Amino acid sequence: MKKLSVLVFSVLAMIGLSGCGGGGSGGGSDSTPAVDMNYLTDSFGAPVSGIGYDCLSGEHGVTDPSGGYYFNPYGDSCDFYLPQINDDLHIEDAYYNGVNGLPYDCTSGFTGFTGDYVGAGGYAGGFAHDWFVTDVCTIDY
Repeated sequence: MKKLSVLVFSVLAMIGLSGCGGGGSGGGSDSTPAVDMNYLTDSFGAPVSGIGYDCLSGEHGVTDPSGGYYFNPYGDSCDFYLPQINDDLHIEDAYYNGVNGLPYDCTSGFTGFTGDYVGAGGYAGGFAHDWFVTDVCTIDY
């Protein structure tokens, strides 16, 4: 009788526990895209704030007081609406490092990769734009 009780208890325990740890619709995957922040700076590393931007990921707004803007680092593309800014521009990460190798294309005809153009500041992450017109530059991530 004791063996039968242990067997019944074991079967009931297996049935009861078989529902634990299963899949279900409630967990594991997050469909929210990753968001990161870079910074738009001038040739002296000073933040360039108030610049409008619009990204394919849906991130948009104006660069904050530190020049920061949000984007998805996995295949995003962001347009920057540059008024007549008489300075070289650079993209920096959170550690103030220039971000090189991002393709960019401006309506004024300037095109290339960030870092190819170091400008007057002489440091990485620079990109060329037309100082004398309102320019729209698209940077791809």
